[in-house]
Amino acid sequence: MAARYVEQFTVRTAEELAELEAAIGEGQLEAIVVDVPDGASAFQTARDFRHLLTIARSADVDVEFSSDDPLRRELAKILGLRLASDTVLDTPVVEPPAPVDPSVSKTYRIVRSTAVETIDVTADQPNWNDADTRPAFRPWQRPVVDQSDDADDDEQDDSDVDDDGSYSFVIHPPTARRSATGPDERKARPADTISTFDLWGTTTYHDPFTPPVTRRGRQFRPLLFVSLLVTIAIVGSMLMLFLLPAATIAVTPVESSVNASLTYGVALPGTAWDIAIAPENVSTTLRFTANVPTTGERFVPDQPARGSVLLTNASTQEVFVPVGTVLIAVTGLEFVTTGDITVPAADPYGSLTIGSATAEVAAVNPGPDSNVEAEVLYGQLDSGIYFLNREPIGGGSMRRIATVSQVDIDGLRDQAKQGLDEKAVGAIESRLVDGQQLLANSETRSQIQYMFNHEAGADAESVSVDASLAISAQAYSFDNIHDQARVAVVDRLQVKAGEAATVLPDSLETTAPQPIDGSGETAFAVFASATVRSIVDETVLESVRTELAGTDLESAVARIEQVAGVGSVTIDNSPDWLGGRMPRLESRIQIEVVHAAGVQAETTSSGP
Repeated sequence: MAARYVEQFTVRTAEELAELEAAIGEGQLEAIVVDVPDGASAFQTARDFRHLLTIARSADVDVEFSSDDPLRRELAKILGLRLASDTVLDTPVVEPPAPVDPSVSKTYRIVRSTAVETIDVTADQPNWNDADTRPAFRPWQRPVVDQSDDADDDEQDDSDVDDDGSYSFVIHPPTARRSATGPDERKARPADTISTFDLWGTTTYHDPFTPPVTRRGRQFRPLLFVSLLVTIAIVGSMLMLFLLPAATIAVTPVESSVNASLTYGVALPGTAWDIAIAPENVSTTLRFTANVPTTGERFVPDQPARGSVLLTNASTQEVFVPVGTVLIAVTGLEFVTTGDITVPAADPYGSLTIGSATAEVAAVNPGPDSNVEAEVLYGQLDSGIYFLNREPIGGGSMRRIATVSQVDIDGLRDQAKQGLDEKAVGAIESRLVDGQQLLANSETRSQIQYMFNHEAGADAESVSVDASLAISAQAYSFDNIHDQARVAVVDRLQVKAGEAATVLPDSLETTAPQPIDGSGETAFAVFASATVRSIVDETVLESVRTELAGTDLESAVARIEQVAGVGSVTIDNSPDWLGGRMPRLESRIQIEVVHAAGVQAETTSSGP
């Protein structure tokens, strides 16, 4: 008895499933139980089950599957995984011993009629599974299979249900027939007391109530016998006169040949076909997109000129110059100070200096026009402060802005048109289904629609176009129309034959479709011929049969030939020594409708 160790793995995600498969592949596991809790993202497809089962089989690892999800359990069961039960995990599991050979005994049951005791006799027979006791059955009844809810359908042995070799026998001992108990009943015969297993022929019986045959009745027996023979001879002669003659009339229907033709094609103006095919409209829309950088440009002032000016104060009091103080040059350009500054006072008594300070200024208007040369910006403020730019003031610049030019628009338009023209080649043919053909000269194209994301003159670094072209054409298909034409031409043959005739299928011949001149293979004609056989009305033959009883053969033939659809008539009259007349009993006349080759088609007759 071998022991194995079962390990449990809980798998929630695909990563955990990959780790489990890697552990199985290393060959260090003997048996595992895979537990998948609710809400897990693993084992949601059949691929996970099959992959795990393949790896486990390659590594010779037993796998059981456990989950509360009924859908996962059902899927695991379908794909071949064994479902885990309440198994104690991580403990040695003792494998049960191998089962012995299946029991090969059958149970036969003998039931005595006078006792309720049931005796089971067990004999060794093949395909009999563990039958300790069986219910008593009546003779020739099959065993009744237990269909209760407690029966386990999965563990039920099919051999118990379908064992055709299991029977039950009820053997009753011989019983004596009951004897007469009433005064009106006859006495029991000796055979009444014989066992039902003995033969009745072994006993004799004499009935005392049967009257004896007298000697006088025996004298008339020969006379009665002769009279009976004479009567039988007379009646037999009369029956032979009426019942012996019989006639079989073979009626061959009229056969003739019929021809028919049929035209079919695409319904176009000025055409009229027996079967017209309406062309189908096929359309598609092509699209083209492109994006190119713009080539147009414009310039705008970008940065103002910046520099410094020298502020001088001739007064004996310092002067405060706030930020934003406007300084106007002789050319009319305006500059403003970019910060607060205090100009010190002059010292005419001590150092004999004038108070001065440097202030940063910027042009009010940006652009290169705000640039000035040295000593161009000078003057005096209302506060008495003099200003002068000893150095040039520069830095004023222009900024380039890309714009959409008309050249850009025209170039994109030409590019889109060329691209759509290339795409249009074969585009409508690709929309056809199998068997469809384009109708010649039916293709039409719409005007190309252009959509630009920017107009000419707009500021943009690039411009794109979205163009579309609609193409439509008419198409037709002859895939099914050829078969329809053959069916229709057969119907025409039937119409020509009339309701009183039928077309013989074996004689039907149809030609291959022939293109009609000038149609450009959009119209065809098909021709057919066949042999038709007249239909002889069975009710008319039945009425004629009643008129033929006792008539001569020539009159009978002439009368049948008057029936519509009859081509020829042959009468087989038997026996020949009765003469050339029809039987007197109409039930002895049989009419058969046969083909021209002599094959019977239908029979009109009734029993004698």
